[in-house]
Amino acid sequence: MLGLEDPARLILDFKPAAEDQNVASPAQGGDTVLIEPRPNSVISDPLTVNGYSRNPGAANTITLIGPRGKILVRRTVGSNDWSHTWGYFEATLDLPSFSGRGKLRVGTGSARDGTFEGVEIPVRTGR
Repeated sequence: MLGLEDPARLILDFKPAAEDQNVASPAQGGDTVLIEPRPNSVISDPLTVNGYSRNPGAANTITLIGPRGKILVRRTVGSNDWSHTWGYFEATLDLPSFSGRGKLRVGTGSARDGTFEGVEIPVRTGR
């Protein structure tokens, strides 16, 4: 751990503790880090989504998009902090029945033009 001053910062480097190094790293995009699920995960009902963000207003919109591009679930959850610090968020989603591959998006709309800013990962069901 390294501490820097002016402005005060804390920098942490994480080293995976598990011996299985084939596990995908957390996904990052914009001001969102998605811890679970990982890219290409097999998901099931209920689905727990968690991570950290610095999104405006602490808003994190979680969207599951099915194999044909249809939005299956959309929910906005708050993180416990935002702006200059990283806040933790977590949500448990009830999934509709679907099979195959989909996409999970977690993030927010840009304050400039409303475009998506965040993480988008591929997921699949075990069905």
